[in-house]
Amino acid sequence: MHRTPFKNLIPPPPTLRLTERRIALLVVDFQVFAADRSAGLGRLAAERGLEEELEEYYEQVGCARRNVRDLVTAFRARHLPVLYSRRVAEPGTVPPWVPTADERARGGAVDCAVREAAERGRAVVLAADACAAETYALHDCVCTQLGGGAVRVRSTDAVLALLT
Repeated sequence: MHRTPFKNLIPPPPTLRLTERRIALLVVDFQVFAADRSAGLGRLAAERGLEEELEEYYEQVGCARRNVRDLVTAFRARHLPVLYSRRVAEPGTVPPWVPTADERARGGAVDCAVREAAERGRAVVLAADACAAETYALHDCVCTQLGGGAVRVRSTDAVLALLT
C-alpha cells in the first residue's frame, strides 16, 4: 500500500452521482500495439526474449479489455457518449509506443487524461480495473496518486452501479 499523507489534509470529495447530463466515457489509448501480445509491444518483447517481463501487464490488459467492454456496453445502452483517444505518430517519427524521456516524466496516457480533466474542473471517475500499467505495483501507485479531490478511483462494478 502506498502512503499519501498529504491527502489527509484535504476533505474527501463529495458523493458523486452519475447522471445522464454531462457524462461521458473516455476510452484512452486502447490500441492493438499495446493490447495485443502479437503486435507492437508484445512483438517487440518477443523479439528481444522479454515476454515474461510483460506478463503482469498483459494480465491487467486482459482484465481491462473485459471491463472496458462492459463499460462501453453500459454507456451505449443508456445512449451516453463514448469517446476514444489514441496516440498516433507522424510518418517518419518514432512509433507512439516508444515513450520519450519527457513522456516518461509526464506519465502515461491515462493518468495524463485524468489529470487534465480534473484540472479543467471535471469530476472524474477512473475505473482502475479498466486500465493497465507495466506492473501491478506501478498501477497501484498511479491509482493511489490520482485518487482524491476531483478524481475518484473505483472499480468497473462500482462505476456501473453509479449508472443505475
